[in-house]
Amino acid sequence: MDLQVSAKDQELLKCLNRKGHNQHT
Repeated sequence: MDLQVSAKDQELLKCLNRKGHNQHT
């Protein structure tokens, strides 16, 4: 369960990181 949440959280973080980086640029 924790692993699944971590994987989903990681994907969301990556998406957010990408969007944040794009906005910052």
